[in-house]
Amino acid sequence: MTRSFQVLAAAGILLFGASAAVQAAGIYEVPRNGVALRLKPDAGSKVVDRAKKGWKLHVCSGTEPGEWAEICEIDSGDGAWYVYRMYGLPGENVFVRLADIEPPAPRLAPRASGEDAGPVAALVPRDALRRQVDAFTQGLVLLKVTGSSVRLRRGPGTSHEVAGMANENGQGWHSELIAERQKSSGDGRQWYHVLYVLEQQEETAYIREDAYICADFVKASSLRPVDRERIENDRFGILAIRPKDLPAFAFSEALTLRRDEAGTVQRVRVPAGTRMVLFTIPYRLSGQGDRRFVELWEPLDASRICRLGSLPLDELEARQGYEGEQAVRRWIASRR
Repeated sequence: MTRSFQVLAAAGILLFGASAAVQAAGIYEVPRNGVALRLKPDAGSKVVDRAKKGWKLHVCSGTEPGEWAEICEIDSGDGAWYVYRMYGLPGENVFVRLADIEPPAPRLAPRASGEDAGPVAALVPRDALRRQVDAFTQGLVLLKVTGSSVRLRRGPGTSHEVAGMANENGQGWHSELIAERQKSSGDGRQWYHVLYVLEQQEETAYIREDAYICADFVKASSLRPVDRERIENDRFGILAIRPKDLPAFAFSEALTLRRDEAGTVQRVRVPAGTRMVLFTIPYRLSGQGDRRFVELWEPLDASRICRLGSLPLDELEARQGYEGEQAVRRWIASRR
């Protein structure tokens, strides 16, 4: 791909504008190098290119049968290209297996009006979410400090500001850390990027951190099951609990739920027919007066559930005729 070709593609976009198909396209991300882009939706067709990790692939308005997606535009980091201009094809697009790409993080759009107006996010498909969770936790390690008064810093190197202290004896704020497996270089040494620390005062969960610690003063090992559960709950809202012990239900229409993230209120739209369970007892939200809410969760497998968001209890009780309604009503009644 030459730079002159890139300019030509950009000029074409400016002159003719984006087509309706491109404007409505979903945007997927390439998770690894070497993903095949083919001329036709067939594993035996010609490979036009091998996509690289991080490329954004704009999927046309529909997908082909057989788990193939038609790509009409590609952004390899320098701006979007029309596919047929990018590869000199006669007005044709290229195809990729849906299993080889994944949606990026939810894209937020402003909500027009309504109570607690805020952004509305689409749910990440369950299979894609599980891939994201597994990829994230596999890239982490557990660090145990092997020295005393070890400094944590704001960057990989001793020239960076001190962010805290760590001790191998467990005293003080830090003794066990969660960090990225891949290390950074600084001052001739290797440094781990710390993402979480264990709160020793409570020993109930990891808390978020953003610091670096020198690899010379820690011992790295794989995450323990309890570490993985804590991180998955903190980052993805996933709990290790048996869904079969909770009332299951599904609505025949789409549902918009409230979700509090980092002190801000967001809205998430749940498609019709999504299987959900109730987990938390009814509770009150600050600033909502006496109005009570319940948390709705989605089963991921036989042992884990993922948080979707909260719904006012009176709104849930007013709904009738949905699958699992009686189980929901019995569950709420037992917790009043």
